[in-house]
Amino acid sequence: MIDHRPRELTPSARAALESLARQVVVLLEQRRSKRALEQMVSELRATDAELRRSEQLFREAFENATIGIALVSVNGEWLRVNAALCEIVGYTSGELVRTTFQAITHPEDLESDLQQVRAMLAGSIRTYEMVKRYIHKRGHAVVVRLSVSLVRDDRSTPLFFIAQIQELPF
Repeated sequence: MIDHRPRELTPSARAALESLARQVVVLLEQRRSKRALEQMVSELRATDAELRRSEQLFREAFENATIGIALVSVNGEWLRVNAALCEIVGYTSGELVRTTFQAITHPEDLESDLQQVRAMLAGSIRTYEMVKRYIHKRGHAVVVRLSVSLVRDDRSTPLFFIAQIQELPF
């Protein structure tokens, strides 16, 4: 049977209802937060998967390019090289990353290459291309067409060079 007369709550009953109401609000907010968090986790997973796919595509393109490709520090250290470059100069990737492009550049071509590097670092040119010689691991000269660009961060600080090297007939 339902009582239709309004009643007055005792202070302890009122406090209990207010406490229950606060708990319900907290639980509803937690549920909403949990759903938002689950959505963010799902989006992060999708972004992470896309990033992995993108990195894999870059790796495959870099490694399987028909021309030599290298990432080179602003000091000239080989940071990363592909198989085509290793074939052109006769060094393994491990050997190259322990040295610099200066170390295998033909001495007669080094200064003109370094002038271009300095101009890029100074910001007076964006890219350069030249024909130069590397010294192959076996000691003979290898003539290449070198194309270089410089990657900078969002504050224009030079980060590294991208070099494309194509062997030319001697």
